[in-house]
Amino acid sequence: MKLRIGTKLSNIKIEKKLSQDQMAELLGLSTSAYARLERNETSADLEQ
Repeated sequence: MKLRIGTKLSNIKIEKKLSQDQMAELLGLSTSAYARLERNETSADLEQ
């Protein structure tokens, strides 16, 4: 089963009891950009 990044982010957010605003800030994203990721409407490029 393939797990999308948005699903994983949402699970972490719930586990850590964080809001979308808090997750966005931790990731250096705007709240709207984070929300699109969480809904799997966009993808993310990962940097090392």
